[in-house]
Amino acid sequence: MPSPRPSALQIRAARAQDLPDLLTLDQRVNGADGLSRRSFKRFLAGTGAVMLIAARSKAIAGYALVLFRPRCPIARLYALAVSPQDCPAVGEILIAAAETAARKRRCKVMRFAAADGSAAALVHCRKAGFADRPGIARRGAVQLEKPLYAAGAQP
Repeated sequence: MPSPRPSALQIRAARAQDLPDLLTLDQRVNGADGLSRRSFKRFLAGTGAVMLIAARSKAIAGYALVLFRPRCPIARLYALAVSPQDCPAVGEILIAAAETAARKRRCKVMRFAAADGSAAALVHCRKAGFADRPGIARRGAVQLEKPLYAAGAQP
C-alpha cells in the first residue's frame, strides 16, 4: 500500500481535545519513554511551549513539541513523534513548522537532544538540516543544533 501524500496534511496547534490521540500516538512511538498525561496537559496549557500536530482528516499523524524560555534565543525541539504507518515526510514537515514558530518568537537557534534509542527522530532532524553539536555529550544523548537564520541575517 503506498504511503499517504504529505500534501493532505494539516499542521495546527494541538488542542486539549487532542489529548487522547496524542497519548495513543506517543505510546505507540515512544513506549514507556513517552510523555505522561500530566506533561501533555501542562504543555497544552502553558505559554512556554508550542505543540504542533500533523493531522489527516481526524487522525493525528505526528506531533512536534517546542519549548521556549523567556528572553532566550534558543528554542528546544523537546519531542517529535510520527506515526510509523505515515509517510516519512511528516517529520520534516513538522520540524519546518516548529522552526517557523521559533522564528516568530525571535529565536536564533533550535536544538534537539535525543537518547540513542530515538533513531527515527534523529533521522528526521538530520534531514531537516540539524547538525551534531561538537563536544557536547550527555549520558548517551545525541545533541543536534540548527541555526534558524543565515549567517549575518537579523531576526
